[in-house]
Amino acid sequence: MSVSREQIARLLAGELADPHSLLGAHPDRGGAVIRVWRPTASAVVAHVSRNGDGEVELPLSRLDDEGFFEGRLEVAKLPLSYALEVSYPDGRSYRL
Repeated sequence: MSVSREQIARLLAGELADPHSLLGAHPDRGGAVIRVWRPTASAVVAHVSRNGDGEVELPLSRLDDEGFFEGRLEVAKLPLSYALEVSYPDGRSYRL
């Protein structure tokens, strides 16, 4: 499922009736896509747990200047267990 510029614009304007239909982890062509909205963030990395096989770091791409990020795992099944590492321009970084 790809996200359109119109969907992102509606989310950012507060006009999307179901923001979770866009945000979070969703199935995508045998894998999964993770989308987040972190206004003012400079970078976001998803740390995806691999069922006891450690973690995969998935850098998310910034799709919008307002802080909409997305990343895709080629092979994944939902539900995913993941944490987000969010970095800001002033050098601060938080794991959520």
